[in-house]
Amino acid sequence: MESQERDVVSPGSAACGAAAGGLVGSSDLADKRRTVVTALLALGVPFQWHCVFAHICMAGHMAHPPYSMWDHAADVFWQGCYVAGGVFVWRSRFKYRLSIFLCLLLSVVLTD
Repeated sequence: MESQERDVVSPGSAACGAAAGGLVGSSDLADKRRTVVTALLALGVPFQWHCVFAHICMAGHMAHPPYSMWDHAADVFWQGCYVAGGVFVWRSRFKYRLSIFLCLLLSVVLTD
């Protein structure tokens, strides 16, 4: 009987993605998805921090206008990055993809 090779990346291996904690069935497409998700999250995080620290208070999100166009653009940008990252995670074969997807979704929903 021939042995079948399993193409599984364990969460502790060097090939493990920072954003996903590992892949099942690693391939070029999966590596590209991991790179895209990592890039989207890396781009979105600073803008989310700006949102959290600049215009969220106990009264709510953007409760004390006027806000500049920059503030609105920053919100749209980080939310778009997170939503796109969530779509890439959902359509991928990442381990724990549901957990990662829900964290991204909750981050967008709870901040806004």
